[in-house]
Amino acid sequence: KDLMHFSGDAAPARDPDVVLTIEGNALPPTEVKGWKQSGPTWILNSSTQERAYFSDSTFVTDLFPGKKIFLSGRK
Repeated sequence: KDLMHFSGDAAPARDPDVVLTIEGNALPPTEVKGWKQSGPTWILNSSTQERAYFSDSTFVTDLFPGKKIFLSGRK
C-alpha cells in the first residue's frame, strides 16, 4: 500500500466524521480522527501529533472498517 502523505490543507473546519480511541493500562488514551473528503480520500489526525494532518485513500478502510464488519462476526 502507499504511504500516507502530509496534507497541505489546514485543519478541517467541521467535527470529524469518525473517531477511534485507543486505550491501554499504562498509557493515556490516543484519538485518531478522520474527515471524509471527495472520492476515497480522507484527512487523518492523531492526538499524539495534534498539528499534523495526513491525506490517505487506502489505510483508512483498515483503521475505520465500519459497523458491518463487527456485526458480521468476521475476524
